[in-house]
Amino acid sequence: MASRLPRRAASAFGLLMIGNLHAAIPAMPRLNAGLQTYGSPASGLPTLVDGKYKTASWSISAGSWAAWKLPSAPGKVALAWNNPSYTWSDWVTNASNCKQGANLTFPADYEILTSSNSTDGTDGDWTSRLKVTGNKVSSRMHIVQTGADVWVKMAIQAGTGSLDEIEIHDASVSTEDTWAFIGTSITSGAFKSDFPAVGDFQSWMSQSSANGNWPLVVRAGIPCIVSTDVSSNIGRYLEMLDGVKNWAIEMGTNDAWGGGTGNVASFKAAMQLVIDSAKGRGVRVFLARTPATNSTLTDGKWQVNPAFLTAIDDLVRTNGLVEGADLNAYFTKYPSDLSSDGVHPNAKGYAAIHNQWANALLLRSVYAPMSSVDKIRRGADLRFVSDRAGTRLRIDGAQGPLWLVSIDGAKRKIGVDGQGWIPREWGLTGVQFVQTQGQVRAVFVGR
Repeated sequence: MASRLPRRAASAFGLLMIGNLHAAIPAMPRLNAGLQTYGSPASGLPTLVDGKYKTASWSISAGSWAAWKLPSAPGKVALAWNNPSYTWSDWVTNASNCKQGANLTFPADYEILTSSNSTDGTDGDWTSRLKVTGNKVSSRMHIVQTGADVWVKMAIQAGTGSLDEIEIHDASVSTEDTWAFIGTSITSGAFKSDFPAVGDFQSWMSQSSANGNWPLVVRAGIPCIVSTDVSSNIGRYLEMLDGVKNWAIEMGTNDAWGGGTGNVASFKAAMQLVIDSAKGRGVRVFLARTPATNSTLTDGKWQVNPAFLTAIDDLVRTNGLVEGADLNAYFTKYPSDLSSDGVHPNAKGYAAIHNQWANALLLRSVYAPMSSVDKIRRGADLRFVSDRAGTRLRIDGAQGPLWLVSIDGAKRKIGVDGQGWIPREWGLTGVQFVQTQGQVRAVFVGR
């Protein structure tokens, strides 16, 4: 076996300028982006704060450390780190045929320390704020009390491999903008091995949410697992994801393998246990609708049975959840975004998963109110009027052609000299980009 792995809100059709929405989740500003990084070994240190995953990394071993002098002392921070390994863990749960073994590396023991008087990360007085021993995952987040200190250091005491990013965020106001993307090899690919060069979830939210949120993300995909692997090891998930407030879950492909309905009941029961356990810890759960396959390419020409989608819809409704990404609808519409096995996405499909999650959270008001167009403040230079036929928009001072660019790369001319028209019949929803000669801005098309 290979790595086994929207219903839309009822509102008027309208165009919403993302920059003017009031975000529901408070922003947790990143504090160390682009800062000088002190540490050892020196090679690769700048990659830890460049905001890029899977492009370059910093090699670690016992004795490695990295430190930053933050621009302020918030008193409490969230620190997230990531190792670019394909899977999140062999220990939390695994399917034996997809176990990574020696290919899976990460910091095993480490400490987070702070200082008020260091000058280079080595001198000064340091206070130990958190000690982690026996870590078993390749991506993790911690909430750390820092007092009046402005220096933060992560010191590795055991473990090997590399880190491609260490993010430090202000957690003094809220810790709500923390996310774990949990799932199968599809999530492993999207958030680990095939991370998109552009258009990742964090970038989408930064560009498209009212407060410019840059969410903290734990990348928790494990290949080959089924729903009962998660539910049977839920205690381990909760342990390794302690402090994370939101779980975005993609599950069901491996349960639905072959196209039958034999695992529907166990799938639904397992996911209910996951939901109950997460809610018991104050975690908000979002369920994606299981990605469709390209049944012309799958071995045996199989497709995800609709009974699994019904089960997910029932879980969302009965538990009062906010709907997650409708990956089934997306890959049904764009089967060419799946690879030659008909199950796993190709590069374009993996990038689309990030976009679909961002769209879902914006559309369902997790980051922005969507109950009424009338509640949205218009921009000073962008105005729009929507009705059943579509949306007419005006951008003051714009010259030349006006284009609408979609995430799938489609580019449509919608007007000229700041006057544009988006017909409802195009069926567009989610984040789009309005492009003029001198500016590109994100907008959100709601239905």
